Amino acid sequence: MKDASAEMGIPTSILRWAKRQGAPGFVGSRIRPELLMPWLEENQPAAGEPVIAKEQAVLMRVLEQVRDLRRKNDEQEGLLIARAWVQERMGAACSTWIRLRQDGKDARCLTASGQHGAPVAMARSLYDQVSADGGEVLRSLAEVFNE
Repeated sequence: MKDASAEMGIPTSILRWAKRQGAPGFVGSRIRPELLMPWLEENQPAAGEPVIAKEQAVLMRVLEQVRDLRRKNDEQEGLLIARAWVQERMGAACSTWIRLRQDGKDARCLTASGQHGAPVAMARSLYDQVSADGGEVLRSLAEVFNE
């Protein structure tokens, strides 16, 4: 079953579950993927149905405890960045972006218009679009950091 799991890219817990369900493709100690795969595509375990072995569940719980201990250790050693610090820096970046966007708008639009022969109104429109896109990037980064 381990070999078939590795070959098909399916966890052994799912293969064991499928075998318990009476799925086709289990012939003695062999698994025939050409019979099993179509069945697996149509049949999936229910949301609350356990498909992992007890040993795997215990291992997952221990790994989660280790992760939690590492996080607590990082907090104690000051290796994590405070949320308020990140929020403050993102706020400052957004304020700087807004100020820079407004400060040089007219000069940049006139320069772009002169260099490319486009009307000033078109240059202002493009400038607003580009700066709005940059603002969206900063807002999305702020959301990621806030999470």
